[in-house]
Amino acid sequence: MYIPSSVKEIKHHAFWDAVYDEDGELKGITEINIALDENAFNAKCTTGDQWRPQHDYMLFKKSVDLKYSAKRESQKANNIHREYYWAVQWIKNNKSENFVKNSAYLVKDMDGDGIPELVLRENGKDTILTIKYNYLDEYKGNAKYTDKEFSKLDDEKQLDSILKAEK
Repeated sequence: MYIPSSVKEIKHHAFWDAVYDEDGELKGITEINIALDENAFNAKCTTGDQWRPQHDYMLFKKSVDLKYSAKRESQKANNIHREYYWAVQWIKNNKSENFVKNSAYLVKDMDGDGIPELVLRENGKDTILTIKYNYLDEYKGNAKYTDKEFSKLDDEKQLDSILKAEK
């Protein structure tokens, strides 16, 4: 989670249930990145008691770590990866084995806007999807690609390339 420098107040228990332990791994808000340094944040922002998320740690409650003077990281690549990953997984988990065997996908920026599109080839029919306002939508632009560019659904290299491209 990121707290920009414009935040002036965070109320008591603001993120009370925002982190939890699942099989030894923390889920939810596991750290808080703050734009200001510690002194500036404490001077500018009023915080209520126990405003930071807490999780059980042995017999104690442990607050999540704070990172001061942090830069906001883009979530665009993570959002695109998640949506495309689940679109591919849905086919793998809900279609017949033969259907999956005859299906493939392609991740490619068709229009040069920095947002790759997802081409799903299902039994020879191509469906092109893109991300609009954080959800999948049908792509309506020009699309040029070759059969050689496609990957089988079990090969996640193209999906993983979305995350690597932004770094």
